[in-house]
Amino acid sequence: MSLALGTVQLGLAYGHANETGLPSDAAAQAILEAAANDFGIGMFDTAPTYGASEARIGAADFRADAAAGAAPPHLCTKVEPPRPGQVPADCPAAVRAHVEASVYRSLHRLRVRRLPTVLLHCAATHGTAVWDALVSLRDEGLVGRLGGSVYTPEEAIALLRDPDIAALQIPFSLLDARWAGEGEQAAAFAAAVAARPDVDIFVRSALLQGLLVSDRPYPAVSGLAPEAEAGLRAALAAAAAAAGRENVADLAYAYVRSFPWVKSVVVGMESLEQLRQNTALFARAPLSAEERAEVQRAVAAACSAMPPPTVAALCDPRQWPKAINQGAQPSEWEKKKEEEEEEEEEEEEEEAGGGAGGANGTILTAPAREEGAPAALFSLAGRTALITGGTGYLGSPMARCLAAAGATVVVGSSQSAEAAEAIAAALPVPLGSCQCHRGVLLNQVDEASLRAGFDAAVAASASGRVDVLVNNGLCQVPGDLTSVTFDDFAELQRNNAGYFFLAKLTRDLAVANARPASIISIGSMYGMVGSYPDAYDPGKASAVPYHALKGGTLQMTRHLSAYYAADDVRVNTLSPGPFPNPSAAPAELCARLCTKLPAKRMGLPHELNGALLLLASDAGSFITGQNIIVDGGWTAW
Repeated sequence: MSLALGTVQLGLAYGHANETGLPSDAAAQAILEAAANDFGIGMFDTAPTYGASEARIGAADFRADAAAGAAPPHLCTKVEPPRPGQVPADCPAAVRAHVEASVYRSLHRLRVRRLPTVLLHCAATHGTAVWDALVSLRDEGLVGRLGGSVYTPEEAIALLRDPDIAALQIPFSLLDARWAGEGEQAAAFAAAVAARPDVDIFVRSALLQGLLVSDRPYPAVSGLAPEAEAGLRAALAAAAAAAGRENVADLAYAYVRSFPWVKSVVVGMESLEQLRQNTALFARAPLSAEERAEVQRAVAAACSAMPPPTVAALCDPRQWPKAINQGAQPSEWEKKKEEEEEEEEEEEEEEAGGGAGGANGTILTAPAREEGAPAALFSLAGRTALITGGTGYLGSPMARCLAAAGATVVVGSSQSAEAAEAIAAALPVPLGSCQCHRGVLLNQVDEASLRAGFDAAVAASASGRVDVLVNNGLCQVPGDLTSVTFDDFAELQRNNAGYFFLAKLTRDLAVANARPASIISIGSMYGMVGSYPDAYDPGKASAVPYHALKGGTLQMTRHLSAYYAADDVRVNTLSPGPFPNPSAAPAELCARLCTKLPAKRMGLPHELNGALLLLASDAGSFITGQNIIVDGGWTAW
């Protein structure tokens, strides 16, 4: 049984008992760091909808002292729910893109390479394309455990039937008999929990946002009489005294902790003093089974003075007046966020023709976008993109990005046509489109495979063109600075030969079709600078053939751009900094690399998407011969 830090109060002015508002950045950081480093709280609960919460967690400095057994906290976040009408529910590709964007934004804000636990914020999305997308991201290694945040026992029971559910968050307090009373709901929930001992159950709302311990009046829910509120307060105080607890907060925590199926209790705190008080209360023993039964009888007697719907409303903050949930005034961050959302809604209405109907009540369609509008500039609709190495750690997210921008994507793999087809089959397509992405076998260091793969890409294109080429494939060789052989060094340079011949084939086809094209080769920071010897293990170094290859890629880009520009074929390089695959790169190496980076973290695959689309689309129509660097500042010093 453990205490988990709920961080909504660190991102929003939130809660019935909150009278101080949103803590400052410094105060929030102090709470986060003290919780993990000094009080040993091992789990933080957050969500994209909790205002600045995720970003503040990402900015905190968590000590990882192996000798002392300390470690960064386990992070639990949620999927950002789409606004009504934002994502077509009947378009799995659009839903997948939304979920993926939510996960990547959380990775970026939290500054981690993997989200340990992700919950559905809305249980109703279980079994939909949202859930399918989360399972896929878990299988890809971006997400660890999956679960759901629920409001009712019925929702919890439904989720517990799914073997993919590994975590469950429920609202449970000593006032709420649905989860542990004598009724049918509680019995059904107990049976479902007993059948899934592998699922971690987290409890939130143990204090009902402070309602159970605050002197502020209860929310004005229907049917709540003043004398009933006074009777409940008195009954809780008497129950705490009878059980030998310090106060009602101690009783409330001891009650939920007395159930063996509760893994953690999520408690929100907006001050260091609250952190100290709560950790002290959690150090006390939970209620015994006999004490718990007595508390249940006392609370049931007090609640009998209220209609059952009134008790249910008190246990469900969704039914409280809105002003109660936001006990303090909105913060400047919240005001700014609300203004931005209102502006977005106004822009969407204007783009849709100013409303649902015209002066005569007819339906208006969205006007055609003017040439040069931002969305049109970055669109790849009607174009075919060929990406080599499209099944890899960076290649598959780039393929998804190109597809999401509207391109028909041909995924090339040097290993297996089947692997390429599998990635292609999962790429998004526009709603109602007959567009079909394809996978092909294409090994850029083998001329016959290269030409056959390119021809297959052209055949797969409805237009018979390759409008965008992404030279991303890389056939590696063993050995570093001290151990590489002559033949291996020469073999690695064959990648550049493949990049050139694919570029030439793309240019020749573009000229034959009298169409523009964009060629993008993936470079590296190591094509521009040497590596730090102390970033690598003693006696080893980053591979010198790789430095030579990527430096050559940059120079080839400059050279080809000078000759291909007259044919309206642009040639550029996109150079990532440190983007190690977490399943392959040693953690110690990544930690040493981080010390060399101004950003102090590794890159995430989606952070290449902006530069990729700039170079692939009309947004970069006058960019050629350039090297776009995405490296977290590695080459800045």
